[in-house]
Order: sequence, then C-alpha cells, then structure tokens
Amino acid sequence: MSYRILPFVLLLTPAVALAQQPPKILVATGKEMLVELLNPGTLLCVGGQPTGRPAQCSPGTRRIFIWNWVSVQGYQDIVGTAAAMFRGRNTIVMHCNLDENYYGHCWGTFEWAAPEMGGRWEGVWSGPWDMAANCTSYRATGYGSGGQLEGLQVEKESAWPGGTQSGTFVVKVLAK
Repeated sequence: MSYRILPFVLLLTPAVALAQQPPKILVATGKEMLVELLNPGTLLCVGGQPTGRPAQCSPGTRRIFIWNWVSVQGYQDIVGTAAAMFRGRNTIVMHCNLDENYYGHCWGTFEWAAPEMGGRWEGVWSGPWDMAANCTSYRATGYGSGGQLEGLQVEKESAWPGGTQSGTFVVKVLAK
C-alpha cells in the first residue's frame, strides 16, 4: 500500500465502523392535539362554583383545582429517526393548581401506545399552564415497556403556543 493512500484509509476506517453502529439517541418531532376527553375529573372552585362545563368556574373564583382529568392526545406529521415509536394514542391523566385566571402548574402521568413497536411508553409530565389561552410548555420523562421499547427511556418537550388547537413536540429516545 502506498504511503499516500494510508492516511485516507486510516480516516475511513472509523467512519465505516461508526456507520455500522445503531444510533444511541433517536429523535422525532410532530404536532399533538387533544383527541378526546375521557373524564373531566374533579373540579374545585375556591370562592366560586363549577359551571357544568369542563374546567370552568363561576366569577369570583380565587383558586381552581383539577384532579384526575383524563384525555387522549393524537399526533400528526411525525418525522425523525424515532417516528415509528410515537405513532399511537397517548392517554394523559392531569392534575392542576390554577389561579383565578386559569394560570398555574399542571402535572400528571401518561401511557402512550406504540403499536408499530409492540409496546408503550409510561411516565410523568409537568409544566406551567395558561388554560385560558391554551398555552403551555411542559416536559415529560418515561420508560418503554413491551416489544421493541423495552428498557428504553424517552424525554419529551411540548409547547402549545396558544390560539391553536395543537402543539408541537420533540422526543428524544435514549438507547439501552
């Protein structure tokens, strides 16, 4: 082998080895939206009364507490190396502690079915919420169970900018 070619061969060897390894971090992005409200949960309106509509209190309410709100989120336009892991429905359980303007903190759990992978994601989420403007930014962390998700971890960031019926999400899957 010529000494002129040797440096190029040495540079290509790690590149070939790296190309054969599966990625350790997978990423996907897409749009999320509320598909169905399964249960409006329990609503407490401190200083007021529930109006009969989900998460709405009468004037004069000073604090709003929501427990066990259960909804289903759906996803569209999912792209990225982890896209197949997130083409399914996500059941969300939500609890909120809000002020009289429907602003405060919400948190809960999720169970996100991943039919293409034969498993599901389960975890927790939390973030500030402006329910009146439909504006939020929250983080979620979960773990895969079943099928090809077994033992994987997911980190999710979601943002709903307000004025729309959908938000945007980014997920990062950490390999075993």
